[in-house]
Amino acid sequence: MDSLEELLCTCISANRSGGGPTQSNLTPGSIAVIMLARIADRFVLRPTRHAIPVEDKTRQVIDYPGGSVEVWSQRTGDSSAGDAELFILKFPGTGGRAERATSHPADCWAQCRCEIWAINPPGYGGSPGRASVRGLAAAARAAHEQLERVAAGRPIFVTGTRRRGNLCGTH
Repeated sequence: MDSLEELLCTCISANRSGGGPTQSNLTPGSIAVIMLARIADRFVLRPTRHAIPVEDKTRQVIDYPGGSVEVWSQRTGDSSAGDAELFILKFPGTGGRAERATSHPADCWAQCRCEIWAINPPGYGGSPGRASVRGLAAAARAAHEQLERVAAGRPIFVTGTRRRGNLCGTH
């Protein structure tokens, strides 16, 4: 089943026909787990989609199986001196947005040319889809894999802020 609604409808129709949970292969425990996941999405994640004015950042969209993720990137250091020496992949917190990402921690390495990538996972900013804890890992993986291709062997520093950001960063 792809959604909570489909799963609950299956359970309700099985119960109405007298089949009970065994006919639909649903137990009260499995229903509780599904409902808790949906509740976690509502209480933990704080997605917004409104437009945020952005200066000095570049937007790109990375497609992956099952969706796409919006990435905002910016350069720090003396970019006229050449390509980035260090890449930073940032995952904003549960109510954060990539458009608002600061240059930290690149400001700790002032002598280094850095490129910072901040992502808006599904349901945030311009990333399509519904915000869900389940969808975070795939979006994080897609952004990291694309950044690995761009970095071409140069170091990548992964960081997150607060709950969602740390969850993605550790994945």
